[in-house]
Amino acid sequence: MQGVIDHLDHLETLGITAIYFTPVFKATTNHKYDTIDYMNVDPHFGDNALLKKLVDRCHERGIRVLLDAVFNHSGYYFPPFQDVLERQENSKYKDWFHLPQFPVTSDPQPNYRTFAFEPKMPKINTENPEVRAYFLEVARYWIEDIGVDGWRLDVANEVDHAFWREFRHVVKDVNPDAYILGEVWHESGPWLQGDQFDAVMNYPFTNAVLDYFCKQRIDRTTFQQRIERLLVTYPEQTTNAAFNLLDSHDTARLLTLCENDKEKMKQAVLFQFTFPGTPCVYYGDEVGLDGGHDPAAGKRWNGTRKNKTTTYSRSTRR
Repeated sequence: MQGVIDHLDHLETLGITAIYFTPVFKATTNHKYDTIDYMNVDPHFGDNALLKKLVDRCHERGIRVLLDAVFNHSGYYFPPFQDVLERQENSKYKDWFHLPQFPVTSDPQPNYRTFAFEPKMPKINTENPEVRAYFLEVARYWIEDIGVDGWRLDVANEVDHAFWREFRHVVKDVNPDAYILGEVWHESGPWLQGDQFDAVMNYPFTNAVLDYFCKQRIDRTTFQQRIERLLVTYPEQTTNAAFNLLDSHDTARLLTLCENDKEKMKQAVLFQFTFPGTPCVYYGDEVGLDGGHDPAAGKRWNGTRKNKTTTYSRSTRR
């Protein structure tokens, strides 16, 4: 986090008005999507006081800060889940997770529900009142006490709608202008009725732009049809709040998707920045960082390029 503070001049020069961080909470992995402490910043990044300092410095420059919340699943070493493993059916947290049988075990494979069949990420039961109260307090704390400006919600389509409605009420009660962004990879009407999210990660837009400009898999007519479908799927105000990205921590980098063709990349970005919604630049794209799907590493190219940007994504690769 101190590194981001040290480079705020650079981000302000680029025209950045918001920074989205992938998870910063305490976890055991590099990607931090296996949260074990939702109320404290991971020591790899700093601490809560340093995050508060970062938020304050960003606000001084008119830059907002968006955090990533993982409420669909926890990490294996999340204390409530460890209590379940230790006390089994006598654990007071046994209803916090989806546990069809006891004893709970991950060997040779988990006999509890998980995210993506990963035993280190047990799925959370957000229908449980205690669970809802806990995570709604998490949502409130970071907005009210630390001052962050919104949430990006991981695996949002796998969490029940009732929880997200409560979540929106709590967040908007603290900060009516807070931005609530869901990770949904397909058309997302059920989440965009005004009672849950302000926007979703607009991957249908992403795929249309990549297929036309970068991969050249579709012709102009097909591209036009796919874009027009997006424009008529949602109300205008929803389209204007859309989170339009071309790459992220979950994908290969844009330059690599363009086969290192900088002209293709520029055309894709030009369309992104002239289309209704909020353009997101994945950190490093502004200097031509490339890289495939994990574990492929990125590298810099020797050219330079300047972009005016309104949203900036800084994260670890997952």
